[in-house]
Amino acid sequence: PYRQQGDPSFDLPSPLARRRALRTQASTALDLVTRLYWTAARLSETEYMPRAKYLAIHRLISKAIAPDLDEQAARRAARADWAHDAGKGALMLSLEQYKQALFDLADQWTNSTESNDYMHFLQVLFM
Repeated sequence: PYRQQGDPSFDLPSPLARRRALRTQASTALDLVTRLYWTAARLSETEYMPRAKYLAIHRLISKAIAPDLDEQAARRAARADWAHDAGKGALMLSLEQYKQALFDLADQWTNSTESNDYMHFLQVLFM
């Protein structure tokens, strides 16, 4: 399955530096894509995302990118991602934290270090 593929060369110093630089290079495009997800969750820019809503969206994303993942594994992954994205024990997630979470998702699932590929992945996933 696609989710078990990986390329260790992406963790070498040069590609890793390019991936980190993408976060600032893709800032405007990432803002726009994040707002697509945020408004689809019926949240305004000043609101925070509750944990339950995050977990529900996470499940939809998991079904799209890892359809063979069983329900128990999906719940474990969602809880682990929540702790990483919002902070252990957090009840809410900010728009900025969600933007970072979406970037991390694209970084994990895109086999490129091009910002256009990251944004394309997130846009297709949104559809």
